[in-house]
Amino acid sequence: MNSSIDKALRSFELGNYDDVIKYANQLLINNKSSFQAYQLIGKALKSLGRIEDSITFFNKALSIEPHNIDILKELGNLNQIIGKNNLASKFYLKALQINKNYGPALTNLGSIQWLDGNQEQALQLHRLATIRDPKLIAGWINLSNVCSMRNLISEAEVSLRKAILLKPECHTVQFIILKTLTMNCSWSLLNEYLNSLNQQINSIEHSPFFL
Repeated sequence: MNSSIDKALRSFELGNYDDVIKYANQLLINNKSSFQAYQLIGKALKSLGRIEDSITFFNKALSIEPHNIDILKELGNLNQIIGKNNLASKFYLKALQINKNYGPALTNLGSIQWLDGNQEQALQLHRLATIRDPKLIAGWINLSNVCSMRNLISEAEVSLRKAILLKPECHTVQFIILKTLTMNCSWSLLNEYLNSLNQQINSIEHSPFFL
């Protein structure tokens, strides 16, 4: 792999987004057709909150790789952020034309349908996302939220349990699940989940520490 891309990827992992842009631009000096460089700049700009600029670079990446579903998904996400849900839907639908099993596009379309007031369609899209991509945590959490709002309490709790099992030690997932359980007033499952987190903490505290 190109050393500039290596440095850009490493910088992204460390959260050094200005360095990501610097190294990716170094690659573009000699290789204008590197969709990965444009993609990395787009991701860095997104992390910096420069959404419009991020869209510009993801569009450049898409012009090189028009069938890349991850780029299409990112463009959908970015347009959702700035409220352009119709355009976001077009990117998600394009991704699904390429891969009908692409869970992120399905669940994000479900979220847009919910905002548009199409509750039943939103529910079916979230369900379909979890069927076609059962390892998609966001799909299970979104499904749980929609089920809760439609008073489908049993399905809401089952969906959250699926999310918990997928990444039980991920702090981001833990935060989202705690927030969701609290918002949904799922006190029994919340208590059960807090107990499981306490067990995780205790096991870490009693584990040997290595430098």
